[in-house]
Amino acid sequence: MSLEFITSKANYISVIEYISYGSTSTPSGNLYSDICQLPPAHNLIIDLCNFSVTKEEYYNLNSRISDYSFQDLNFAERFGTLFEQSIKLHLVSDVPVGTCLSGGLDSSSIVAFAAPLTGKSTFKTFTASYEDKAIDESGYAKAVSAHFKNIDPYYTFPNIENYWAELDKFTWYQDLPVHSTSMYAQWEVMKLAHHEKIKVVLNGQGSDEILGGYYNFAGIYLIELMKKGKWNSFIREYKNCRKNFTPTVLKDIGRAFYYFLPGHFQQIIRAEKRLGPAFISKEFRNQLKEVKIPERGGKNFRDNSLQSIKYGLQNLLRYEDRNSMAFSVESRVPFLDHRLVEFSIALDNEWKVKEGWSKYILRKAVEPRLPKQVVWRKNKMGFLTPQKGWKRKLQEQLTDYVSQTPLPPLFDKKSMLQLCSSDLNEASHLSEFWKMISFIKWAEVFKVTF
Repeated sequence: MSLEFITSKANYISVIEYISYGSTSTPSGNLYSDICQLPPAHNLIIDLCNFSVTKEEYYNLNSRISDYSFQDLNFAERFGTLFEQSIKLHLVSDVPVGTCLSGGLDSSSIVAFAAPLTGKSTFKTFTASYEDKAIDESGYAKAVSAHFKNIDPYYTFPNIENYWAELDKFTWYQDLPVHSTSMYAQWEVMKLAHHEKIKVVLNGQGSDEILGGYYNFAGIYLIELMKKGKWNSFIREYKNCRKNFTPTVLKDIGRAFYYFLPGHFQQIIRAEKRLGPAFISKEFRNQLKEVKIPERGGKNFRDNSLQSIKYGLQNLLRYEDRNSMAFSVESRVPFLDHRLVEFSIALDNEWKVKEGWSKYILRKAVEPRLPKQVVWRKNKMGFLTPQKGWKRKLQEQLTDYVSQTPLPPLFDKKSMLQLCSSDLNEASHLSEFWKMISFIKWAEVFKVTF
C-alpha cells in the first residue's frame, strides 16, 4: 500500500508550542501535520464495512484511583509486596535480563529487589559515568553493585564527540526532537547492554511521577498543608524539605503557585523565564498569543502526579523506547505496573513526603536491602550529561552548523547564533539550547517542510 499521502509537513501551531513551551498542548500530539498518535490506553477500531475509524479507551487511571479502597493499614509492607510482584513479572524472560543502574534511588531499588530473585545467576547492570564529579553518580552505583554478590557491573562514558558524530543516527531513531542531551546518555547505556548481549533491561521510569519525586512536589505538598491550616506541620515540613528534599524549597513553592494563576499570567511568566519564545522569528510571534500553554502541573499533589504521567512521562517513555529498540533491547519499567501506580497515587501525601524526605514509602521499603548512603541520599540527578561543558567544547562546530543549515522560517537564526557563543548557566536554559539543536537536526534529518 502506498503511503505517499503521508508527508513530512510540520504542524505550525504544534511547532510553535514546542519551541516556546517545551511540549505540545495535547499529550499525544506531535509536530507533524499528517501523523496522529493514538493516545495511551486506547484501541483504534476500524470498521471494515465502511472503513470508519474510532478510538476506544480501555483503561482510565483517574477513575481507578477515584474508586480505590485500601484493604490494610500496613502501607509500607503493601508497597513492598506490590513492587516485588512487579519485579518478578518483569524478570520473566527466555533471554538474560539486566538493568540500568544510575545509582539513584529508583534504579537502585530495582536492583535491590531483582538481584536476589535471580538466585546465583549473574545480574548485569549498566551505568553512565563521567569525569565531572558534580554529575557523576557512579560512586553510588558501585556501592549498590558491591552490596550484592551476583552483580556484574558495566560502565559507559558518554562524550560530546560521540554525541555529535552520532546525532543524525540518534535523531533518526528518536523520530522527534529530544529535550536535552541526557537522552543520549541513555542511548549509550542501551548500546552497552546490546554489546553485552542483554536483550531485556529493567529501568526506573515512573517512580518520580507516582511518588512525587520531582522538586516541584515539595512546593505542592507545602501549599496543601497551608490550605488545610496545618501551620505547625507546614513550618516543620518546610524546614525538613529544605534540608532533605530541595534547598530551593521557597522557589518550588513559587513554582507550585504558578498553576493557580490565570492562563494569561502563566503565559507572561513562562515567556520571561524560558528562552523558547526568543527562538520564534518576529513574523510569527503574534501567533504566540494563539497557542495554548501545556498544562504540565496540577493544583494538588494527586493532580500533579496525574499531569506528570500524562505529559512528562509520555515523553520519557518515548525516548526510552526509541533508545532501547535502536539496539534491539526491550526496556521494561516495573514502577509502572498498574496495581503499583494505582496504590501509590491513591496514598496519602504523608507517605510520599515525610520529614522532608521524598518518596518516603519507597525508601522504607528498600531500607533493609540497600546501603544507607543510597537509601537516604538527598541529591537527585537522573540521566544527566555535562551540558555546559559539552556546549563549550563544541561551540565552534555548533556555530558553524547553525550558520550553514537552512532553518525553518519561523525560527530566529540570529537568536540561536547569539546563544551558541553565550555562556548559559541555568540548567533549564542549557536544556532549551540543546533542545533547539535537536529540533534543527530533526528538521534536517526528516526533511521537514514548513
